[in-house]
Amino acid sequence: MYQGFEIRSRFLGMSGLPRHCIIGLMVAHTVIWEAVTLSCGESIGTTLEISRSTALSVYILVSHKWKMSEILFDNLRAENNRRRAEDKREITFLEEEEASNDIDAVEGCPKVTSVDLQARSNALRCHCERFELVARKDGNSVIIRRGATLTLDVTLNTPLNLKTTHRLGLTFSFGQKPNIPNGTQVKLDVTEKQMFNIFTKLWDIRLVTQTGNTLTLEVHVPAHVMVGIWHLSIEASLQTNSLDKHVYQPEDTMYILFNPWNKDDDVYMADDELRNEYVLNDVGKIWVGSWHSNIGRSWNYGQFDDAVLPACAYLLDKAGLRPENQGDVVSVSRAISRMVNSNDESGVLVGRWDDDYKDEKNPSHWTGSISILEQYMNRGRPVKYGQCWVFAGVVNTVCRALGIPCRPVTNMGSAHDSNMSLTIDQFINEDGTDMFDVSEAYSIPNVLEWFGDSIWNFHVWNDAWMARRDLPDGYGGWQAIDATPQERSKGIYQCGPASHVAIQLGYTELNYDVNFLVGTVNADVITWQIDPQEKLGFRKIHEDVNVVGRELLTKAPGYNYFGDQDKQIITHLYKAPEGTKANKQMLKSAASRSRISRMAFDFPEQPVEDVKFTLEDIMQVPIGDDFSVTATAKNLSDSSRTIWMKFCSSSEYYTGVRAERIKWVDTNITLHAGEEERFTLQVSYAEYFDKLVEYGMIRVFSVCHVAETNQAWFKDDAIQVKKPMINIELPTTATVGKSMLVKLSFTNPIDRPLVRCSVTVDGPGITRPITVKLKDLPAKDEMRYELKVFPKRGGRRTIIAAFNSRELVDITGCQNVNVIET
Repeated sequence: MYQGFEIRSRFLGMSGLPRHCIIGLMVAHTVIWEAVTLSCGESIGTTLEISRSTALSVYILVSHKWKMSEILFDNLRAENNRRRAEDKREITFLEEEEASNDIDAVEGCPKVTSVDLQARSNALRCHCERFELVARKDGNSVIIRRGATLTLDVTLNTPLNLKTTHRLGLTFSFGQKPNIPNGTQVKLDVTEKQMFNIFTKLWDIRLVTQTGNTLTLEVHVPAHVMVGIWHLSIEASLQTNSLDKHVYQPEDTMYILFNPWNKDDDVYMADDELRNEYVLNDVGKIWVGSWHSNIGRSWNYGQFDDAVLPACAYLLDKAGLRPENQGDVVSVSRAISRMVNSNDESGVLVGRWDDDYKDEKNPSHWTGSISILEQYMNRGRPVKYGQCWVFAGVVNTVCRALGIPCRPVTNMGSAHDSNMSLTIDQFINEDGTDMFDVSEAYSIPNVLEWFGDSIWNFHVWNDAWMARRDLPDGYGGWQAIDATPQERSKGIYQCGPASHVAIQLGYTELNYDVNFLVGTVNADVITWQIDPQEKLGFRKIHEDVNVVGRELLTKAPGYNYFGDQDKQIITHLYKAPEGTKANKQMLKSAASRSRISRMAFDFPEQPVEDVKFTLEDIMQVPIGDDFSVTATAKNLSDSSRTIWMKFCSSSEYYTGVRAERIKWVDTNITLHAGEEERFTLQVSYAEYFDKLVEYGMIRVFSVCHVAETNQAWFKDDAIQVKKPMINIELPTTATVGKSMLVKLSFTNPIDRPLVRCSVTVDGPGITRPITVKLKDLPAKDEMRYELKVFPKRGGRRTIIAAFNSRELVDITGCQNVNVIET
């Protein structure tokens, strides 16, 4: 293609390179690899201005045949490490206080000498001023939203006459192989036009002013362009000889984001209060626990941290989306749901739920997303470990950073419907005396197809706000996406976006994964009894419609509060109330679309039972206390009934998987007509503490069998063992750049020392995550720790703390403080 190319020493920036090599010709950040023979005196008349570091990267890239994206993100990692070093220098300074592009002119061709992309003013107009990449003194990043305008100043070595003499052109490029037909490259010629085209929805440019050698330009960025890193190059030439041109590439990294303030963007959200919460709020709550006893765990989303946006760009690049699809919020949100877990494409987090985290970090240690995303980008491999609420926290960060309104949603009593039957199936033995074990399932025909369901005490996913142009009208708005790897969708661990409206109506055929989400929030819990006389080998004996999806929770818009003042119940957005006609019609509609669902719902109900059983609900148990649970049996018949009753308690992972049996008892009783009997299981602190696993969940269940009628009854309930909260003392107000003292304390509630102690402190706008190892804490003693931090941004800020030890994990707390700008 090229006969020759003059390599100037300033271009390569180094000596000792061979004269015959393969080089990358970078024009407007478009990478075109050509075999070039270098000959003395030969030239194609184009001067390319790039820095020494970029030239070295190009040389390495060619020599080792690396992808351009790897070089790009190596540079992003290097920039992130440089920022961290600068942060350390700044903190040291505060504590002590308290205590280019080269120009090689081609004769006759105008030269661009500098470009000012006005990063701060552009960011302010686009609601991007809080991004630290823009706010940093040493920053060289431009962040805008699509559908907005980009203002820039271009200074040349001579005044331009655009009407008769000179030509100035801007090229915006996206991705590794940008081209004009698929929208990943656009070329704009600057003229004397001072107005945008009326009603334009395409790229456009206008000349605002021309003062001497400097032109102020405005570029309209369409509301449908790709989201991520764009590259800008500026070409200056004579109109009489456009081949003799000067190409200038600003060193600034340009991010273009979704725009929920623009009506033409698919993520448009009209309500200011909702945008402030779901796009701009950088700290929130994720509700965890049981239906009886749950708390809002504070989480630092940190979407404006200077490490987050580069990590998001890295994540989208690894997702392998076609460049033209990176402007489609449906495709991007679905990619996020698969890339935040590591199961298929080496995404952000490795999931683990077995309480064995010796080789890496216990999920309870995380206080926010910043450390996770920064570690992922710097190491280039998945981070260990995460669980559903951690996955959801990271998804929320990525979505908000990219401009997609997003919130975490917690489902209390969440069904994992493994066979998409819209039922959660649990089995008891033939004589009704015990729960059916998975190891026995292989001996009973057809059971394996139904076995494997579970009910999580809680499960967290995300709602993302978007239009759904791929669905019929009326299905836009909140869409569920889930990064926790549970079931494959189209062969990959990804889930959503699933329309709330489709979930409510049971339209399981609509994209994406509506059938799984319907079961997650609305499945019936069906108890089956093994029965060799039945065709399938088992019969339905009990159904409970009130266990799954008891409450769906998220944080209400506004400030974070201590306690549950900011809890918002959104169950009605996912389903009609249990037992209502609308809910029954939805399940019937959804079941009719699935063979296995039809089988479950078509099973006949058992006759009315004549013994009424109830199990007492316990809200929570303070750690260190004993507890007891009582079941009641009342004979409603006119005859005596012989009842066998079994009580069992087990520690449990929050996913519903049994950890260890704690205590169990059984008894036989005879009830005369109309008689009632109470039966109590008593469990002491000494019996349960050493068998607890993370989050302190205990499952209590009772199995009963009536000899005369063959009536069987099963009921279970989750008990939350409550841990203390960290008390955080802060001053009434703090000042940007001035030290603020943070005091942490809590009392060890158990009769043994806590060892391998650590505390993590986090707070967007105040401090990046800090983890400190602490000395052992004696039994019943008080932990106290103090540290100084230097707030970076004004406004209402939140400090988050998490304490962990070998004996007790996931002790958390949060506190707000008003920070004053100086």
